[in-house]
Amino acid sequence: MSNPRLRDTIAAHRRSARPTLCPHICQRSAACKRCEMESAHAMRRHRHPGCDGACPGNRCLTRGTPLWNVLLVVDPAMDRRTADDFLGEGAIWSWIPLEESIALKYTTDPEFEGWIFMSPDTPLEGCREGQVVVHVHQWARARLPSAFQILTSVSTGDDIAMRVTWMRWEPFRDELLSEGGVQRVAAQYDCLLGGLELTQDFGAMDEDAIDEQGRNKENGMHHEEGIEYHRRIMALDALIIIWPPAREEYAARYKSQLILRLDRIAERQQTARPQTFVLDGPPVIPISPRNGKTFVMKREASDSSRHFKGPAAVERLTRREVDDMRRPELPWRWLIQEYVPYLRTVGEWRVVLLNGKVHHACATTPVKTPHGPELVTHCQVVKQWSLEEMRWNADYLMTRQGGRDDQLVFARQELFDFAEKTLARLIRMEKHNEPRYDYLGIELLCRVDISIIDNAKGGLDYFVNEVERGVTMVMYPNDPPAEWIDRLADNLALRLPEWLARVAEVPLREE
Repeated sequence: MSNPRLRDTIAAHRRSARPTLCPHICQRSAACKRCEMESAHAMRRHRHPGCDGACPGNRCLTRGTPLWNVLLVVDPAMDRRTADDFLGEGAIWSWIPLEESIALKYTTDPEFEGWIFMSPDTPLEGCREGQVVVHVHQWARARLPSAFQILTSVSTGDDIAMRVTWMRWEPFRDELLSEGGVQRVAAQYDCLLGGLELTQDFGAMDEDAIDEQGRNKENGMHHEEGIEYHRRIMALDALIIIWPPAREEYAARYKSQLILRLDRIAERQQTARPQTFVLDGPPVIPISPRNGKTFVMKREASDSSRHFKGPAAVERLTRREVDDMRRPELPWRWLIQEYVPYLRTVGEWRVVLLNGKVHHACATTPVKTPHGPELVTHCQVVKQWSLEEMRWNADYLMTRQGGRDDQLVFARQELFDFAEKTLARLIRMEKHNEPRYDYLGIELLCRVDISIIDNAKGGLDYFVNEVERGVTMVMYPNDPPAEWIDRLADNLALRLPEWLARVAEVPLREE
């Protein structure tokens, strides 16, 4: 059972810190002239002239530290995990010192069952007086970048910036789908973090995606429930701050639009990119090879592992199979993209950007194993080859040994500058093309997957293969670089209130 005293204390503090009613009339538009705002979140949508002096009780408007009520929802894949899964072979645990009261809350609360527990044989290094050590499963640290640390990194004093509530996926889904659920969530919280991965078609009813009861294996919803969830999460997105924003994730399902924008950015930067076509109209069989080039195929609203066809599979496609893939009643289109061999021989740099700046980068390089090719994650990119050096390196090594400091700094900065400039241009382009977007989730946090490609001059260019903006952006094929994931979580916990305050200053755009 949970600690009732701690919960009562938090509830009392939350009630005492709730902003007072603002007496001002909103002058923003005719639709809300008589709207009296009762919460700090509502204030962000309707700025009242003179409220800095007239509303001393509203900390959001008096330049004090806002009190943000944040709901942290784990994604369905993590929600299905149990203690037995975590204790199995290959489970990764960490030991983190916590204050006794906080540790008691986490280890006795059913919400955290299977992820966090205390053990008498844990090491005591790093503990101060009044602290105990808890075991935290790696999934609880890495599945969502802030999944655990954001709960422990925020202040617990009078100037607390956030109140974070942890909730599993199923209770959140059921609450949102219940009558009045959207209004209840919006009334209780200012921000929603995580939840269902919306960049993929969670309502897909492919034969391999449904269980015996006709529910989606990933999220436990019937097709009709998936449609209703879509409607309600979009309604919630209009009421509170969501990261990643629902409208942004839904738009990201259309990969052809993202690829088109990346193509335009590459054209301005004068760098190469693989050619991409949409599968429409009568296809020319075989699709690959064609004009001396080999192609792969990927589907919109899906991750590459589920709806991806490599060069050999594309070569074997028959006309009937291709016609079946482009049926007009299907909601998502297939894309034909030029195959870049370096993705298999070299791999990718996974560059994580926080507030538009590189936080860390990890290299993922395919290696052969007895069970076939497997991506192996390497830690932080420290020693890096430049594009010019990789051009003459027969093995195209992504990490290097030795080299002068100035060479290493230049090579690493070459990669980081490309990532930051590309993201900045993508943000400007998405805001320009979608004027209703008052803020973007990728402005706070995203991952840009980068590889290399031959250019027309006989050299190499960097190109962006994917932009990950969902809750699974910190997942890796093997053990994640835990040190950098932890740093990311700590920095995100520090930056999140600042981002919320900045978003709160953005006026609501008219439809």
